[in-house]
Amino acid sequence: MPSIKETALKHGLSPDAPVVSFEDVSISFEGNEVLRNVSFTVMPGETRMLLGPAGGGKSVLLKLVDGLLKPDSGRIFVFGEEI
Repeated sequence: MPSIKETALKHGLSPDAPVVSFEDVSISFEGNEVLRNVSFTVMPGETRMLLGPAGGGKSVLLKLVDGLLKPDSGRIFVFGEEI
């Protein structure tokens, strides 16, 4: 399995940029706020865990990273590229 840095270089992205970065990301569904002003950064080699109750926004956060959902506000970066 290729490393994160190898994958970044293969796609012409900076291997030293954060793997994922959220800047004040918010998203709501039908008036229900799911995520509000979420900010975090994951650097190469770091591991993070998502914990929370059912309906807490864990799956929504991952769908935002995958580009399956778009935030109402804020910015998301993958390897330094805004998605």
